[in-house]
Amino acid sequence: MYGIFLRQKAEFECFQIELAKNYGTVEWREDIKGILMKAGIQYQQLTFLFVDTQIKDESFLEDVNNILNSGDVPNLYSFDEQEEIFNAMKPVVQDLGQQPTKANMMAAYTKRVRNNVHTVLCMSPIGEIFRARLRQFPSLVTCCTIDWFNEWPTEALMSVANTYLGELPELESRPGIMTALLLRTAEDVAKMQEELESMRPLLEEAAQDTVTTMEKIKVDTAIAEETRKAVSEEEAKASAKANIAQSIADDAQKDLDEALPALDAALASLKSLNKNDVTEVRGMQRPPVGVKLVIEAVCIMKGIKPKKVAGEKPGTKVDDYWEPGKGLLQDPAKFLESLFKYDKDNIPDSIIKSIQPYIDNEDFMPAAIAKVSKACTSICQWVRAMHKYHFIAKAVEPKRQALREAQEDLDITQKILEEAKSRLEDVELGISALEAKYLDCITKKEELENKCEQCEQRLIRADKLLNGLSDEKIRWQETIQNLNHMINNVVGDVLIAGGYVAYLGPFTGEYRAAMNEEWLAEFVTLGLPHTKESNLISTLGDAVKIRSWQERDQGLDIFKITDRDFLRSLENAIRFGKPCLMENVGEELDPALEPVLGLEDQLLGRVVAQERPDLEDAKNQLIVSNAKMRNELKEIEDQILMRLSTSEGNPVDDVELIKVLEASKVKAGEIKIKVTIAEQTEKDIDITRLQYVPVAVRTQILFFCVSDLSNVDPMYQYSLEWFLSIFMSGIANSERADTVEKRIKLINNYFTYSLYLSVCRSLFEKHKLMFAFLVCVRIMMNDNKIDMDEWHYLLSGGTIRTPTPNPASDWLSDRAWKDIQSLSSLKHFANFTEDFINYLDEFQEIFDSPEPHRQTLPGDLEIETNSFQRLLIMRCLRLDKVTNAMQDFVALHLGQRFIEPQTSDLSTVFKDSAPSVPLIFVLSPGTDPAADLYKFAEEMKFSKKMSAISLGQGQGPRAEAMMRNSMERGKWVFFQNCHLAPSWMPSLERLIETVDPDKVHRDFRIWLTSLPSNKFPVSILQNGSKMTIEPPRGIKANLMKTYMNLTNDFLNSCSKVSDFKALLLSLCLFHGITIERRKFGPLGFNIPYEFTDGDLRICISQLKMFLEEYTELPFKVLKYTAGEINYGGRVTDDWDRRCIMNILADFYNSDVLEQGFVYSESGIYRQIDTESELEGYLEYIKTLPLNDTPEIFGLHDNANITFAQNETSVLLNCLILLQPKTSGGGGKGVEEIVEEICGNILAKIPQLIDINLVMEKFPVMYEESMNTVLIQEVIRYNRLLQTIVQSLRDLLKALKGLVVMSSQLELMAASLYNNTVPELWNSKAYPSLKPLASWVQDLLERINFLMKWITDGIPAAFWISGFFFPQAFLTGTLQNFARQSVISIDVISFDFKVIGNSPFDLDRPKVGCYIYGLFLEGARWDQALFQLGESRPKELYTDMAVIWLNPTANRKIPQQGIYLCPIYKTLTRAGTLSTTGHSTNYVIAVELPTIKSQRHWIKRGVALICALDY
Repeated sequence: MYGIFLRQKAEFECFQIELAKNYGTVEWREDIKGILMKAGIQYQQLTFLFVDTQIKDESFLEDVNNILNSGDVPNLYSFDEQEEIFNAMKPVVQDLGQQPTKANMMAAYTKRVRNNVHTVLCMSPIGEIFRARLRQFPSLVTCCTIDWFNEWPTEALMSVANTYLGELPELESRPGIMTALLLRTAEDVAKMQEELESMRPLLEEAAQDTVTTMEKIKVDTAIAEETRKAVSEEEAKASAKANIAQSIADDAQKDLDEALPALDAALASLKSLNKNDVTEVRGMQRPPVGVKLVIEAVCIMKGIKPKKVAGEKPGTKVDDYWEPGKGLLQDPAKFLESLFKYDKDNIPDSIIKSIQPYIDNEDFMPAAIAKVSKACTSICQWVRAMHKYHFIAKAVEPKRQALREAQEDLDITQKILEEAKSRLEDVELGISALEAKYLDCITKKEELENKCEQCEQRLIRADKLLNGLSDEKIRWQETIQNLNHMINNVVGDVLIAGGYVAYLGPFTGEYRAAMNEEWLAEFVTLGLPHTKESNLISTLGDAVKIRSWQERDQGLDIFKITDRDFLRSLENAIRFGKPCLMENVGEELDPALEPVLGLEDQLLGRVVAQERPDLEDAKNQLIVSNAKMRNELKEIEDQILMRLSTSEGNPVDDVELIKVLEASKVKAGEIKIKVTIAEQTEKDIDITRLQYVPVAVRTQILFFCVSDLSNVDPMYQYSLEWFLSIFMSGIANSERADTVEKRIKLINNYFTYSLYLSVCRSLFEKHKLMFAFLVCVRIMMNDNKIDMDEWHYLLSGGTIRTPTPNPASDWLSDRAWKDIQSLSSLKHFANFTEDFINYLDEFQEIFDSPEPHRQTLPGDLEIETNSFQRLLIMRCLRLDKVTNAMQDFVALHLGQRFIEPQTSDLSTVFKDSAPSVPLIFVLSPGTDPAADLYKFAEEMKFSKKMSAISLGQGQGPRAEAMMRNSMERGKWVFFQNCHLAPSWMPSLERLIETVDPDKVHRDFRIWLTSLPSNKFPVSILQNGSKMTIEPPRGIKANLMKTYMNLTNDFLNSCSKVSDFKALLLSLCLFHGITIERRKFGPLGFNIPYEFTDGDLRICISQLKMFLEEYTELPFKVLKYTAGEINYGGRVTDDWDRRCIMNILADFYNSDVLEQGFVYSESGIYRQIDTESELEGYLEYIKTLPLNDTPEIFGLHDNANITFAQNETSVLLNCLILLQPKTSGGGGKGVEEIVEEICGNILAKIPQLIDINLVMEKFPVMYEESMNTVLIQEVIRYNRLLQTIVQSLRDLLKALKGLVVMSSQLELMAASLYNNTVPELWNSKAYPSLKPLASWVQDLLERINFLMKWITDGIPAAFWISGFFFPQAFLTGTLQNFARQSVISIDVISFDFKVIGNSPFDLDRPKVGCYIYGLFLEGARWDQALFQLGESRPKELYTDMAVIWLNPTANRKIPQQGIYLCPIYKTLTRAGTLSTTGHSTNYVIAVELPTIKSQRHWIKRGVALICALDY
């Protein structure tokens, strides 16, 4: 606003950058350069308005900082631009009296820039970013004047509105004026009849005057002819005499022309002399002979007397011109001027006679004189020219005399001629006057005749006008009434239109319509006059013009989304109704395009065109014909009104108007009938066309389901063209039907499944159910079969209003009870908590069922709850079974085929390919499709016509050459690992884009492999044929894959055949376990390592080698090479390394060599007879279960529940990524929900803890490290609380529009809506996996723990989960002991003892500390046996008893009877090394008593967790 104000007040030009999707540093620099050069070079006053929402890169602010500080930006100008600046500044600097150095010119330029560029920065003061920018760029403060803008008061807004509304002009009713003109026509008819009678006598008088004047003209014309003849004779005589005089003059001039060149040359030579040349001659003391001759000659020509001087002989006198000549040269300018003005036409003969000897003297030639003096040479030329001119002028003088006499005679003759011409002119003037009089008479006569004729015609036309417009009068009166109605409603209608233009541009059509309805309802409330269904088109649109856009043959505008001015081009296309083609659209559209594109209409047009081409053609023809007819009718009406309104006289005089009226009446009648018929036909067509809307709606839903998949994985890219090809194929191949309704159902079902199959081919297995479920849900949402609040709960959970105790704590987890309570916040489940308590036994039966999702719900819930709502109940009770419930849900609503395994082979993918359509293998870690591709190439007889290369650094040129060669010869190219060559991907994209199917060999194909990568070109993914490649799932599949690649020869190739076969099976089982153990998440390994078949192959090779080399089996070597090097080389976590070595010990030991050895308690996985050949091993592998049981992994059966819960969480998180940013109907809006959440959290968050009070009460003491720990914790929590409160307040302001909604606040709002902790908070907080509601509650409990510590003193037992940084607390405990005992802290470690008492019944120990609040995962604490015990079924986490950490010096770790259990902050377990040297997740390892071996619990994945994920 300030920039606009400044521009208006000072008439400055206001400039703002225009942000586009591809706007970057280069474009920014060009804009800045343009501003500075315009201000500096053109000296133009400019206002640069820059808003913080335009800061795409922080480097923008660095340049602004430089402009504010110095008026310049370093390295901004190119060499040519610097030259342009210097050229412009050079005269400026010179005017200032300075030297035009580069430094001075640039300083002057910079000064102009600083004087002329007025920078206006508009920034929101909200958040940390603004403060950071002020610190980073100090000129934003020091070089700016800060002006705070507050919200306008209501009174000011009303004042502005009233002022502008008061300026509305009064509107006139043009048709009303036209009607008034027509009413006067009848009165004019009587007047015209009287006028006609009075004009007839005047017409006869004018005819008589015309005859008289014509006779007088004949007499005067004869006299004029005689005078004209005499004038011609005198003109002939004068012409002859003039020719004689001219010939004499020419002859004389010819003689003079001979002398003039020499004279001109002499004068030119004299002009070349300067003062110094003449002074040089005068200064000669001993002038050469030539100089003397020249001086003598010029003195003679000037008539200067010589001086008598003594001659060579004594007593003689000779003439000496040197001294007089020097006097002549005294004033060089005067001397030269005298030569120029010399009277050459009157040179005396005596002078000519005196000068003749000099002329004849060879030493007086210019060439000779030139050797001694330049000035004398010119004077010599002048003398000789004067001499020559004299004789020629003398010869010409007689001829001049003859010319004077001839001229005198000619003058006499001319005088006689002029007198004759004067007489002729007088006669002709008289004739002209008569002719004028004659013409006046004729004109008057014709005028009277025309007036008579006009009156007669007027009477005829008036009759036609009155009769012709009798019908129009009624219609125009109706129009006047409509216009009066419109004038009355203009304020409301224009306000609606203004609202559209000002506010609704960025939004979708659906949102615009909703806002329009809301505004109209408010108009009714306020009593504001408006048209009933007012909108932008009805107020400002022209229906005929809008229709004509559909038929106009306009030039196609083609532009790319990367063009800098693509939005301007699009704006012009919309404004002027021109078609446009946008090329190279990327993976996401610019937000500015969303309101313009609507997909449903396009799809409807395609399906109708395919199903009923006759209707679509008729529709298009009607659009054209209707537009033409309405346009013609509108033009006729406009022409009539235009002629009536612009007619200055009587309308009956407008002949064209009468003709138009006659034609229009007939035409209007015809058009009216045609328009009525056409509109009815169009309605009939639209009714039929609308029958196919369900197909378009379904297709649109499916398209956005597909297009949204890129949010889940960057390789899931699909083009609209690809989608439409499947759509059109679905219409063509689906079954026909007798009725439209059945046909629509068949098309929808066929296309939905066809698309599902095509998409699933390119989806990873973990995402196929998600896609099927998404399709199903989106279809049901469109049918309003899913409540949006319930959908939101499924994805993100809910919040508990009033917590109550768990009524079934013996079998129901706290997590499930919390979810049940939060479910009651939904309208349909308002009484669910009570129902659950009333039916505890029935729900326990469901809970314990192996298929709880298929159990009958108790009471009325079975009837009242639909299939989707059952998913919510399952989410609460058994999260691990939600995916199974989703499968049943999809099968119920879409069909069983949507959940059946989908397989595809290379031949299917190959069918969809073409020379310009690449084939893409999307890999998962550990997969390689090369072998399958080579096999397929052999089947297609292309094994010898395929070139392959693994991409990487420097391989790009080789790959390009290979591709070009294959394009010419019709070969296949196989580019592997595209993700390893991201820099070459744009080149690959360009190469594929340039493939012309008509020019390359038709057999050419390009095969690509890549891991998921956001660097992979989107256009290749969208236009290619994709197929995902995944490793086999399950131990059975892994074993089968390995043994299928072995041979009997290999099995028997080792000298120790029996040992080799036995250990090979063990090794393959170990490999399968390490791969499949990842699916259990942190229970399996803290970090999901990507073990590959290559690791197995190396171990097999080493196994065979060591068996051959060693006499005894080298188990120690085998375990080390496999566990520490081959597999262990990938392991980065020490606890994972401990796990993998313990697992390997089960498979690399002497026991596995015995036939019948079992690898698990069930005996399913066992050692078979080593006499078996390969077929025997394959047969055994086939007997293994398809789905692995946790026991083979050493895990508890509950691990499957953990795996299923993780799978569900991943699926739900993926669905969250696919959600639009606005909510649909049926629930609260996103902003309303977010605002409510913000308010609730702000109400709960306590005030900051008074750090000064804490430091005063708990000062830093050497004897008590806990004081320091407390202060540090308070500082950290205060920082977090401050961030939470400030960000929530900023978000509330942004939601109300008081500040700009920054990207950070927008992300925060999305997190709050999805019940997740915002990243802004996480960055300042402790590690946590809890959802937002639980996280807030946990934070409050942590604050309460600190407040109780502050209030009551150091606690007896510490809630270790409540510490921000528990490692500091542990270190503090060790420090206390070290200082008390005066022992080095380096030799102190903890001894661990589990305490049976409640933490609240304990006193603080004298040594060490008690900790509580931990949870066991993978096991439970047996309070009765006081040791680790196996988990109960479905009991994933259990509370751990109090542990006493007792510092002990030089302590030795027990070797048995304990399990060294790591403590982690969160369930993810994996962490990174922080700046403090501690892990961000791992805390410490404690020793827990057990009667089982430590290996048992290691394989179980047992760990202690500080905080769960609920």
